Amino acid sequence: MTEDDLTYSMKHSFAEFQKLLNNIDKQKINRPVGPYTYQEMLRFHSIAGTILENFKDVANSIDQRNITHPLLRSLLEGWIWITYIHWENDENSKQSRFEELMNGFKIEYQKLFNDQNLPRKNELPAIPTNEDWSQLARPRNANDMLVAVKNDYGDKLDYLYLAYRIMSFDTHAKAAEALFLEAFQQPCSFSFIRPEKIINIMANNYIKVMNNHLATP
Repeated sequence: MTEDDLTYSMKHSFAEFQKLLNNIDKQKINRPVGPYTYQEMLRFHSIAGTILENFKDVANSIDQRNITHPLLRSLLEGWIWITYIHWENDENSKQSRFEELMNGFKIEYQKLFNDQNLPRKNELPAIPTNEDWSQLARPRNANDMLVAVKNDYGDKLDYLYLAYRIMSFDTHAKAAEALFLEAFQQPCSFSFIRPEKIINIMANNYIKVMNNHLATP
């Protein structure tokens, strides 16, 4: 099955995702994995819905891509983690992979907190006494997580890594046409990335996670 075939088969995935999300009983969601999963889905619903509703000419509009690429990059980050955490239908595995996520969070937070140039540090939560989060084991990177899982059709999801890396490049303000013209004497603004395609792929897997892992009424 090609990526285009897969996208066609999931054409209405986001609409189905919306219906299922509305039926989740958040009071029945078990910690610690469930609340993060649910909150990430809410974020996906809000941002992806906004993109689908308001940015319909991404292929032809650099101005629209300047907005959609950073937003989609942020959504993919969370989606990759959710997919990785829930890939194995085993509570111990989910807990272990969630702890990988928490390690990454703690490492990055300690890096932020230890920044000597950071103002108003007293307003931030302090690292717990006698803990050094910088020594925690680093989590897998995005590509390793994508390679570790597959979709319902048996296809690896690492093809999304291309979109992830390109949008990361764009998010850090490195995709300006002027920079490409200076470096290569030709423009490149990554217009081949289709938000609707990526969103429906993400929504399809979130549907699976909701059906298999989140409590419903």
